[in-house]
Amino acid sequence: GVGQHVKLTDNILRLPENISLSFSPYAKDVDKWAASARVTGHEVYVDLPLHPSDYPATDPGPRGIMLEKGAVLNEQNLQWVLSR
Repeated sequence: GVGQHVKLTDNILRLPENISLSFSPYAKDVDKWAASARVTGHEVYVDLPLHPSDYPATDPGPRGIMLEKGAVLNEQNLQWVLSR
């Protein structure tokens, strides 16, 4: 979930470089945050919002990979997440 809160993300980027970071695809300016993380030596991942076991109490967001969305829409959402 890194990237959704500016101050917290700024502090996280100061962690030692041997710590990998996983960014939320919903974060504003996630591409800039990820680039900053790479420059400071962090390995970068992107969170993949998946269908939670307690849905709808927990919602993975508008681009979540959901059982009822079907293969075509889930593929589009996966491509969107990976493009972040």
